[in-house]
Amino acid sequence: MNRESVIDTNSSPPRGAVRPRFMLAIAMAFALATLAPSLASAGKPSPSPSGSVSVDPNPVAMGAEFTVNGSGFSAGTQLTVKWATSTATSYRFVSTDANGRFSMVDAIWERGTFRVEVWQAGGRKSTLKASTSLTVQ
Repeated sequence: MNRESVIDTNSSPPRGAVRPRFMLAIAMAFALATLAPSLASAGKPSPSPSGSVSVDPNPVAMGAEFTVNGSGFSAGTQLTVKWATSTATSYRFVSTDANGRFSMVDAIWERGTFRVEVWQAGGRKSTLKASTSLTVQ
C-alpha cells in the first residue's frame, strides 16, 4: 500500500511559532537599514574641502597686475577662478599644488568692485569653493 504525504499549506502555524519566511524578511530589512548608508557612499570620493582666496594688492589701480592666491583646497585639484566686469566675464583655470594652494596674476581694465570666485567642477555641476571682492580704482 502506497501512502502519500499531504501538507496542508492553508493551516496556520501553531500558536507562538514564527514562520521562517517572516523571520528572513525581518532579518533582510534590518540588514538593509543598517548597510544602506555605507553602501550609498561606497566608491564616491569624499567632498573636497572649501578653501580660501585673497587678492593682493587690494585695492589695485586699473590696468595694474594683481595676484589671486588660494589655499586650503585638495592637492592636485583643477579650479576655475572667475570674475565679471560690466563688459566681460573672465575665467582662469588653475591647478593646486601638493599643499592645496594656487597663485595666478592678471589685470582688469575697468574700475569698480568685483567678486572673485573659485569654482570646482565635479561631474555635471560646479561648486563655489571660495570668494572675495576686488576693488579696482
